[in-house]
Amino acid sequence: MSLMAILIIASPLYAGEGKETELLDQGRRYFSNGDYKNAVKALEKSLAVNPENGEAYTWLGKSYLELGDNEVMTDPQMLGKAAHAFHNALRINPNSAEARFHLGITDLALHNKDEAVNEYEILRDLDKELASALLKRIRDYEPPKTYEPAGERAGSVTNVTIIGNSVLVPVRLGNRDKTIQVTLLLDTGASESTIVPEVAAQLDMDTTKAVPVTGQVVGGGLLSAMRARIDFITVGPIIKRDFYIDIIEHKGPPVKFDGLLGMNFLRGLRYHIDFENKLINWGP
Repeated sequence: MSLMAILIIASPLYAGEGKETELLDQGRRYFSNGDYKNAVKALEKSLAVNPENGEAYTWLGKSYLELGDNEVMTDPQMLGKAAHAFHNALRINPNSAEARFHLGITDLALHNKDEAVNEYEILRDLDKELASALLKRIRDYEPPKTYEPAGERAGSVTNVTIIGNSVLVPVRLGNRDKTIQVTLLLDTGASESTIVPEVAAQLDMDTTKAVPVTGQVVGGGLLSAMRARIDFITVGPIIKRDFYIDIIEHKGPPVKFDGLLGMNFLRGLRYHIDFENKLINWGP
C-alpha cells in the first residue's frame, strides 16, 4: 500500500481524535466558568465522536450534577442523567475515583443513601481522601422533607405545565392598576427574567423610561432588550416588588410561553420540581 493511501485512510481518524479532544477541552472550560448547559452540549458532542471516553463521561456527569443539585433547585431528571454518565465512566474505567466519588454525591442528592455507602466502600481502596470526603457527606445527609400534595399547605406548591424538559410556570405580574397572568419558561441559565412586548403593553409599562441592555444567549450571540420596572411579580407563595424585567421581542416559531423566569427571580429561593406530578414544591 502506498504512503499516500495510508495517509488518506489514517487522516480521518486523526481528525476525529482532534475534534474529540477539542470538544472535551471546550466542555471543561465551560464547566470551569460555571456554564454547565454549554458544558453538557460540548461534552455530548465529544462523546458522539468517541462514545468510550471515560473522562468525557465524568465531566458530563459533573455538569449534570451541577444543573440538578444547586443552591436554587433540585432536578431529579438532571440527577438521573448525571448518575447515568458516571455509571458509563465506571463501565469504561471501574477504578476512576473521581467518577465514583461524584456518583456517591449524586446518589445522596437522589436520596439513595445506601447506594452512596456502597460507592464509599469501593472508594476506600481507590482514594482515601475522596473516600473521607464522601463519608462526611454521608454522615451529614438528612432525609428530605415529605412534600405535601397541592392544597394541604396553602401556597407551598405551584401547578406547572411540563413539555419534555421544559417547565412552564404561571406567573402574576402587576404594574400600576394592571394585574395579569402570564406563562414563563423556567430557565436557570437566564440571568434576567423577560417578557414579550405584548405583555408589556397589557401592563401599560412606561417603556420611555426603559434602559437598553444587551444580553448573551446560548452559543455566544448577542440580544438587544429594554429593561424596565414593574410593581411586582408573584410565583406561587413568592412575591418580589419593584422588579426589573427585560422586554424582548420573540423571533421564530410560535411558543407556548410569554418570556423567561430567570435567576433575578429564582436566586436565593429553594424549590423542587416534581416532574411526575407537574408541581413546584417551594422550600422554606
